Parts: sequence; C-alpha cells; structure tokens
Amino acid sequence: MITRTNTAGYAAEKLATNSNRAELIDQLAAWLIDTKSTRQMHYLVNDIAKKLLAHKYLFVRITSARKLSQSALNTIDSFLKLQFGKDFIIEHTEIIDPSVVGGVIIDTPTGTLDASVKHKLDRLLKGAI
Repeated sequence: MITRTNTAGYAAEKLATNSNRAELIDQLAAWLIDTKSTRQMHYLVNDIAKKLLAHKYLFVRITSARKLSQSALNTIDSFLKLQFGKDFIIEHTEIIDPSVVGGVIIDTPTGTLDASVKHKLDRLLKGAI
C-alpha cells in the first residue's frame, strides 16, 4: 500500500527535480481519488512541503490584508533565509484576507508567525498583552 508519506516523498522528489507540475498534480489527484483520500488533500500538501525542506526548498503561505510590495516580500524572504538557511529556495503564495487588518501571517511547514494586527487586537482583548 502506498501511504500518504510515501506519496509526499515522491511528489517532493519530482518537484525538486523540476518535473512537470501539471502532470504531478494530475498524478496526485488520481492517487487521492483512487485511495478515497480526498479529505486528506490538505495533509498531503503539508507533508510535501515538509519533505521539500530536505531539498532546501521552502514553500511559504503569506497572508496579508492587501497585496504586499516587492520590497516587503524581499524582507520576508531575507527573514526566512536567516531562519532556514541562505541556500534555501523560497517560493511563496500570497493570500489576501482583509480580516487580518494589517501585518502578515507567515505559514511555513514547521510553524506559523502571526504578526497581523488582528492577532494583536485579539491578544489585547483577551488581556494577553
């Protein structure tokens, strides 16, 4: 039986060797459907992101209230390279979510940095600040 972990390792290897992403997505979708594991798609994506770390490849999700400038993205990349290593390739996807009000939320395979205004306001209201 091919496990989710094995599938994630296969996908990470393909991505690290610059294989055809569209073809890989089709293969992963077929595996999820064949194994009746479509509800585990989110976990598979996270597993792939974790496996990519071994290939010095960091996939990051950045959430902000509005589109970030290239300068802000460069600053985030510099911060991440300090945390993970200068030799890492960083790929990020941006999510625009007005509910964060300001600041950013940076999700990596190993954790989340929530530097959003919403988070700070929530902490203030709960008396945590």
